[in-house]
Amino acid sequence: MALSRKIDEIPSDAVLLSRDEVLKYEWKLIEQWTPESDVWPIRYGVAILGVASGLSSLLINNHYRVKLRLGTYARFATYLPCVAIPTMMSCFSHNEFITNSVLLQNECPVCLEVRAASFQTLLSTIFPIVTVPLATFNFALRYNTYRLPSITEKPKEVFKLWWKFTKPIRYPLYYNIAFQCILAMGVTYFEGRSFEKLQTAIAKLEHDYERKHTL
Repeated sequence: MALSRKIDEIPSDAVLLSRDEVLKYEWKLIEQWTPESDVWPIRYGVAILGVASGLSSLLINNHYRVKLRLGTYARFATYLPCVAIPTMMSCFSHNEFITNSVLLQNECPVCLEVRAASFQTLLSTIFPIVTVPLATFNFALRYNTYRLPSITEKPKEVFKLWWKFTKPIRYPLYYNIAFQCILAMGVTYFEGRSFEKLQTAIAKLEHDYERKHTL
């Protein structure tokens, strides 16, 4: 079955599909496509970005936990919001707002790459660098593992302490942002190339089929 996006090329007996139906059709095609090497960026790109975001969040979380001497205290309570959530959101946002747009071909490739880099940077670095200190400072106060100033009475002192802990890793954070941007843009680029390759292969199969049955 040929799938056309150009209205002026649709024949009178064509079946018009909604956005969701088009995506369902194309995802099913990708899941069943062989060889897998043709479509691996689309199949596994989201997972790659999720792992990258999770590892970044994990390292940031561990850094602050060590600084605040939390040890085994509140591991689950900091890992869930500060590591699991960025990982899941990174996968969801890329799949929903990037990969689906690649399959629909309704936006320019450069726009998608920039958006992918923005999502990945936000969720892999910016989100944890904000949420991890909030969570770990709170548990350090609760379990009395580190002497902290009152955030309501001495907010400047709390900020200075945050900067004291963050300053040693500021350059690794810069490198991480660059890495996450390049990775997200690269995954998006290869998703686009993979989909173009898929379309070319389908067009060739349809051409060969029509030629065989018209002779």
